[in-house]
Amino acid sequence: MKRDLEIALRKRLTERIGAERFELWFERYGSPKLEDDRVRICSPDQFTLDWIRNAFHQVLVVAAHEVLGDSWQVQYTISTEDFEVLSSSQTRVPDTSANPSEPKVSSALRVAVPDAQCKSEPRRRRRELSEMIVGDNNRMAVTTAQHLLNHLGEITPLFVAGPTGCGKSHLLNAIYRDALSSRKVSRCVHLSAEQFTSHFLEALHGRGLPSFRAKHRDVDLLIVDDLHFLAGKRATLVEFQHTLDQLLRAGRQVVVSANRPPSELSELGGEIVARLSQGMVCSMDYPQADTKLALIHHIAKGKGLSLSDEVAEVIVTEITGDARRIAGALNRLLILELADRPCNSAELAREHLKDLLSASQASVGIHEVEQAVCDAFGIESDVLKSSNKSRQFSQPRMLAMYLARRHTRAALSEIGDYFGGRSHSTVVAAKKTVDRWVELDKQIGTTHRPLMVQDAIRQIERHLRAV
Repeated sequence: MKRDLEIALRKRLTERIGAERFELWFERYGSPKLEDDRVRICSPDQFTLDWIRNAFHQVLVVAAHEVLGDSWQVQYTISTEDFEVLSSSQTRVPDTSANPSEPKVSSALRVAVPDAQCKSEPRRRRRELSEMIVGDNNRMAVTTAQHLLNHLGEITPLFVAGPTGCGKSHLLNAIYRDALSSRKVSRCVHLSAEQFTSHFLEALHGRGLPSFRAKHRDVDLLIVDDLHFLAGKRATLVEFQHTLDQLLRAGRQVVVSANRPPSELSELGGEIVARLSQGMVCSMDYPQADTKLALIHHIAKGKGLSLSDEVAEVIVTEITGDARRIAGALNRLLILELADRPCNSAELAREHLKDLLSASQASVGIHEVEQAVCDAFGIESDVLKSSNKSRQFSQPRMLAMYLARRHTRAALSEIGDYFGGRSHSTVVAAKKTVDRWVELDKQIGTTHRPLMVQDAIRQIERHLRAV
């Protein structure tokens, strides 16, 4: 009963603040927890606890009352049981605690020394590279991560780009854990761009910049997740650029992630984009069918959920998008199993997951595909409907028909009619041609904006998911 209530509360909180913020500020610390008539919010230090209280208290109270009732109170506590505890003598950062005007930089930055094995860290945070489900969608990124752990500073920075929910944070967590367990780093810092920003501003206003800079620049490995969060934050971008410069000059390892590659993050500034592009840029995407099936069984096994092949196939084929949707579906199936209502057939799975299935199956129209292709190649929509057969126009046109067939419910004849009154056999031929381009890793597009075909498809599909 208690576990069911905790799951319901976490779900309601996620709905209110979003999955990314929930994972960043609550899930990673194992909260909220229910104890007696209190909702316990815990963190490893006072800084992070105050941040959570100031930013989310009202949301927490409302969510608790909606799920649990008005008698429940929210309690904030510092807990060192689930987190790494490092004495000042274990780091090479001067002790500034004697100066009360300087705020302590949060241990949520995850500063660690290699002999800290984090044995009490919550189980869900234990992610290592050997546990990653590897497929075509992430093979290059995982391989690069394995290489850099044995050759720190040789390929730096490592930039991992991909849409939300494709596994970027899992990979960065795995790099962090393997770096600790390998004992090849003296100091490692792992944090999100949002944490970097909030801690920098706190240090800036509280005259704690020397301590902040020492903690971020005197490291062997710096890992920053969701770098796109820094867009538009001028002071933080300047600080991050200087931090990046110092680490790269010293040959230190930097690993960052974002929802787009550096070439599409112009809002970070040309200097930072140039530095991020000098190491290795790896793309990640949502897993394809075989990898997705392996991921589903892996997640189910971790939850102790019995999952039939029939039900797994429903999730593979009918729930599209990121791994969080898959995890949400499996959580629901787990609760049904605990309630003695197991889903052991495709029909039952579709019945109990119908809202998730309908959300996943929402399709886009041909017009949205057309617009996304035009934006990717910098061309006008009239070009895709014209009779011009020059390569710089025919290639985007074939790609548009290919993606329209893949992402819309339109018939072949309807797609052909839309793109200049072409026959359905032309649409079939376009699919075969694009499949061949993918196999050959061909460059396509206009002379002003050529793109590798797989990069073009990823960029356009990312645009379509945002529609």
